[in-house]
Amino acid sequence: MSNGEVVTVEKFIEGDFIKYVNNTGERCVDDNLIADKAEAFCHYSYEKSEGKLMVVDIQGSNYILYDPEIASKEAYDEKGNHLFCSVNLSGKAIDGFFKSHNCNKFCKLLKLSLKPKSK
Repeated sequence: MSNGEVVTVEKFIEGDFIKYVNNTGERCVDDNLIADKAEAFCHYSYEKSEGKLMVVDIQGSNYILYDPEIASKEAYDEKGNHLFCSVNLSGKAIDGFFKSHNCNKFCKLLKLSLKPKSK
């Protein structure tokens, strides 16, 4: 608590902060090995969830990554509750990812499909 408000604190991470994939699913940096891996991880999370969600908003310093977001196929559950968090861009993020994603060597190593699952 700080001044009556709940706060979270994380350990300081040395190095330059880089956003590799934003919460709309778009890659943020070119020609970067970590961004290639981050993008493959987004794709992998989609495949392993059978098209129900995708981990996006991947950022950090070198290989220390933090503060990801989950984009789900649907933004709300059957009771109208927002799934995961308020920045869940749901299908918009998943569609945005596949609109700009070009499978890289890590996608190929993981044998990920080139196209999203049909809706």
